[in-house]
Amino acid sequence: MSRDQRAELAALFPEGRVRFDEPMSSYSAIAAGGPAEAFVTVEDVGELKRAVGWAVERGVDFRFWGKGSAIIVRDRGVRGMILALGAGFDRAWIERASGEEVFVACHAATAAQDVWRFCAGENLAGLDRLASERGTVGGFLSASSVSEGDEPFPALEEMTILTKDGKELTLRRSALRLEEGRIKIPRTSAIIRALFRLSRAGAVTEVKAAAAAEDMPQLQGVFASPCRSAASELIDDSGLAGVRVGGARVSTGNSNTIVNHGNATVRDIAVLMNLIRDRVREQTGITLVPMIEVIGER
Repeated sequence: MSRDQRAELAALFPEGRVRFDEPMSSYSAIAAGGPAEAFVTVEDVGELKRAVGWAVERGVDFRFWGKGSAIIVRDRGVRGMILALGAGFDRAWIERASGEEVFVACHAATAAQDVWRFCAGENLAGLDRLASERGTVGGFLSASSVSEGDEPFPALEEMTILTKDGKELTLRRSALRLEEGRIKIPRTSAIIRALFRLSRAGAVTEVKAAAAAEDMPQLQGVFASPCRSAASELIDDSGLAGVRVGGARVSTGNSNTIVNHGNATVRDIAVLMNLIRDRVREQTGITLVPMIEVIGER
C-alpha cells in the first residue's frame, strides 16, 4: 500500500478508525499475531461499502475480522486491509413472532454468547450451540464446521451478506451451500446480519455460558474430526495434552484448545498445530481438519 493510498484511506473515516501497521495480537483470542498493513473499523453498512469499494477500486487485498477466534496473522504481518465491524454491528433483537415461533435477528459482530444469553433470557430455544462459541455470530457462521449429511445450522432462517460490488444479498437457508463442511461464501463478502427461527422453551433456561478451558488467551475448536470420535478425544488419546511449543501449549482442560502460556508467537502456534495433526495421524490414522486460518507473510 503506497503512501498516497494510506492517506486516501485515512481520509475516508473519522480519526482513529484507520490504524496502520497495527499489531493483530490486540484483536486475537490467543493474544498473538503480527501487524496488519491497515486495520479499519466500520460502524454501519455505508462505511463498510465505502471501505470495500475503495479496496476493490485500487486492487488492495482485504479480509474481515471478528474476535480473532478462528484466524491468526503470521508474525511478519499481513499486507492489505483488515476490516472489523464495530459497535454499530453489535445488537440482537426479536424481529417478529408467530405463535410458538420467534424470529431473532442480530448483527454479525454481536458476540455469539451474547446472542445465546439474549435468547435464554427471552426463554427461547434452538441456539444452544452458541453457548460455547467465543467469537461473533458472523465468525460462527463463516468458520464453523458442519458434519457431512447434517443440516447447516438448523435454526438459521436467513443471512445477509455484502458483496465486493456493494450489493446486499439475503440468502435463505435453503440456498446455502457447503464446501469442506463450511458455508460457502466468497472471502470478499461480509456477513452483516443473521435471522434465526426459534421456539419458546417449555421452562426457563439457566443463563450460563460454557467456561473457558483455562483462564488464558486461547483458541478453542482448533481442529474438526472427520469421524465420529471428537477431535479432543483423538488428541488426548495421542498423549498430547499439555504438550508445549514455545509459549503455545495444548490445554489440559480441553485438548482441542491451544493456550498462550506466555508470549506465544504465531509460529509457536502453527508448529504446535502441525505437531498435533501429525501425531494424531501417526497414532490413529485419522487426519484432523484445521479450523484455524493462518494468514500473512511467511
